Amino acid sequence: MPRALIVTEAPVVPEPYRLGLLACGFSVVDEIDDPQRLVKRAVAIEPEVIVIASQTPSQKLFESTRALDTHAPHAVMLFTAAIDHASIDAAARAGVHAYIVDGFSARRLMVQIDVARARFKVMHGLKSALADAEGKLEERKLVERVFGASEEKANGVDGDP
Repeated sequence: MPRALIVTEAPVVPEPYRLGLLACGFSVVDEIDDPQRLVKRAVAIEPEVIVIASQTPSQKLFESTRALDTHAPHAVMLFTAAIDHASIDAAARAGVHAYIVDGFSARRLMVQIDVARARFKVMHGLKSALADAEGKLEERKLVERVFGASEEKANGVDGDP
């Protein structure tokens, strides 16, 4: 059974999200109301999806999702009433894969989970490819420095008259 972690910020209550996840076949492994515990709990329980519910997401919440994205990436969904561009931009930069405004519906939840998981998979793949390309570039620079210095020395261009 796939596992889910629910994170809420007051005054949101987790009950509808728990029931919706259970109806979708998920086991709700934990529910937390302190975003600062997000990374620790996600690492400990390895959920397939993290469902966050907050009327107005706090800076602490976005800091926690950003840390999660950096240290222990997971598919993250955010249910909120915040429709301002600053919150949407902060969520995107912080590793939120589905930003759902005024839209919790147990009937649509599985599709929203599928979207978040698909976006997570794509983003995780892109980050891995970028890290691989950056590693190869650094390796190439090192090889060019070593061979460039060797060539200069062989041609007598080592800086000595």
